[in-house]
Amino acid sequence: SSSTHVDILAVRPGTIDVCKHACQNLEIDVISLDLANTKTAPNFAAAQVAVSRGIFFEICYAQSFKNPGKKAAFFSNVKRLVDVTRGHNLFFSSEALRALDIRKPADLRILGALFGMTQDQIEASVTLNYAKLLKKAETRKSTYNAAIRNQEVSKTEKRKQENQGQQNKSNKKAKKAQ
Repeated sequence: SSSTHVDILAVRPGTIDVCKHACQNLEIDVISLDLANTKTAPNFAAAQVAVSRGIFFEICYAQSFKNPGKKAAFFSNVKRLVDVTRGHNLFFSSEALRALDIRKPADLRILGALFGMTQDQIEASVTLNYAKLLKKAETRKSTYNAAIRNQEVSKTEKRKQENQGQQNKSNKKAKKAQ
C-alpha cells in the first residue's frame, strides 16, 4: 500500500500585525494562536479573509488549563476568535506535553458550547475540519520542506532599520540631484 505524505503549513504569530499578515497573505494551512498568553486573535476582516482562503485556526487548550491565571484570558480570546470567524475553520488541538492533558471529543464539545459555538460549529471543529485541513494540504500545488522561525525585532532595532532606510533614500535623492 502506498502511504500519502501531507505537509501542513502552520504559523504561530506573536503579534496582531503578524497574525493579520498571515490571514491575508501567507500560503498556509493553519494559524495556531497562543490564546492563553497574548491577544493575537485577528480582527473580523482579517479572520474572514483567512476563512475565505481556507485557512484554519487551531485552538490549543492544554496549556491554558495548567495555569489558573491563564484560563480567563484563554476563554476570552477563544470566544473572540469564535466571534470573528463566525465559528468557521476552527479545530481543537491539545498541545499537551503529557497524555493526561489530552481531552476526549465529548469534553471538546462541552468546551465548544462554553465558547458560544453552535452544535454544527462544534461538530465541525471536533470532527469534520480535520479532514478538510488534510484535504486542503493534499491538494496544495507546492510544498516547502522547511521550518522558519521569525524572531521579533526589538523597537530599537526597528528604529535603526528605519533610520538606515531613510538615510539610503536621502542619499539616492542627493545623487539624483547632482
